Amino acid sequence: MSQNNSHKNPERVAAGYKGTLNNPTAGKEAKEMASERLNDMGDSHERSASAKSGSRELVDGFESDDEYVPGRDDERTGLGDYLGGSDSGIANEHSGKNKNNVIGGYKATINNPKVGDEAKQRAREFLDEHDVEHD
Repeated sequence: MSQNNSHKNPERVAAGYKGTLNNPTAGKEAKEMASERLNDMGDSHERSASAKSGSRELVDGFESDDEYVPGRDDERTGLGDYLGGSDSGIANEHSGKNKNNVIGGYKATINNPKVGDEAKQRAREFLDEHDVEHD
């Protein structure tokens, strides 16, 4: 296989190799090759010092730190449309969200055995606030 990487972003190539190293389903040979390629690139498969220091990368124009923070991340997730972003508190016609899908999601939360009691209670409260029958 030809390895012409001249037009590829080296950071993304390195990220792919790092992903291979962290993938539990990747074979030993694949991991060895990925490690060799990273070393050839002058990159270690350990996290970079900047990542360890808490720097954040931009993903779709937003800082990414793998942690959801209420309020801060509502715009990116669309939750602002449901949590006070409109007069109804559910979704407005301009938000791109379907009111019935939102309600269905909360009803599904109540009936999902894998969901905790606290989340189920919040879903019930939301549905009660919007005069939606549940349970």
